[in-house]
Amino acid sequence: MRVFLIFALGLISLFASSQMKNKTFQYDAGATPRDHSLDFERMRLYVEFVPEEG
Repeated sequence: MRVFLIFALGLISLFASSQMKNKTFQYDAGATPRDHSLDFERMRLYVEFVPEEG
């Protein structure tokens, strides 16, 4: 009984970890591309301001 339980838990963990990680979507003929291809959530922006003389 113990061997069967260990085998069953090992088999369940194998199936649980073998799921695909990529996302797939249905084709939509009326879809439009995104406005931008930049990732603004992870972008680093360095800005310098130069004061006007006078």
